[in-house]
Amino acid sequence: MRVAYEPKAGRGKFSFTGGIGLTGAIDALDLDANGVRDGEESARPDIQGRIGFSHPLSGKDRVASVGLSGFYGFLRTARPVAGRTEFRSQLVNIDFTLPLASRLAFKGEGWWGRNMSDVRGGAGQGINAATGRAVRGRGGWAEANLKISRYLSINPGFSTDDPADADLSAGGRTRNSAFFIANRITPGGNFLFGADYLRWKTDFKGFLRGIDHRVNIFFQYNF
Repeated sequence: MRVAYEPKAGRGKFSFTGGIGLTGAIDALDLDANGVRDGEESARPDIQGRIGFSHPLSGKDRVASVGLSGFYGFLRTARPVAGRTEFRSQLVNIDFTLPLASRLAFKGEGWWGRNMSDVRGGAGQGINAATGRAVRGRGGWAEANLKISRYLSINPGFSTDDPADADLSAGGRTRNSAFFIANRITPGGNFLFGADYLRWKTDFKGFLRGIDHRVNIFFQYNF
């Protein structure tokens, strides 16, 4: 469930958004393997919220924005895992959009938290089942949006996800990072073509690095 309030402030606009959700909807975490997701076992929803402000700049479709958001989740196990039955998820996030010219803008986010696997943080690692420790982490992403013409835009960027090594057991993922470049082609009407390339690196605790070269191609029709 999500609610939002967006009052105007001069030419700008504030955004106040809050919501509750099902913890475990993404990672389906079940530490004690009893067949019940630990978020559901807690009988509490997670809490999410964001405060933001946006303001138009001179020029068509140029809007700058900044936001601060957070996430708090509850987990419980039916029997102790490394001596614990209660766990928490915590996350703080900052986001921004900065148009520098009519055809160039920068976007990005930075975040810090612990036990973030349900929101795809911590390189997919939330709780270390051997120690009962919540995996801490930090990371973010940034990209440039360059509009070459009305038909083509190019978006290069970089993303990183850096869990705390001390919270991981041997073989854990100590860092994910990716360089990417996305291309969007809009031939007209409701059609959209996309072609993306990602060079994805994963570092492991005690193992060699893994590298993935990935290409995504898609077609989209909006109606």
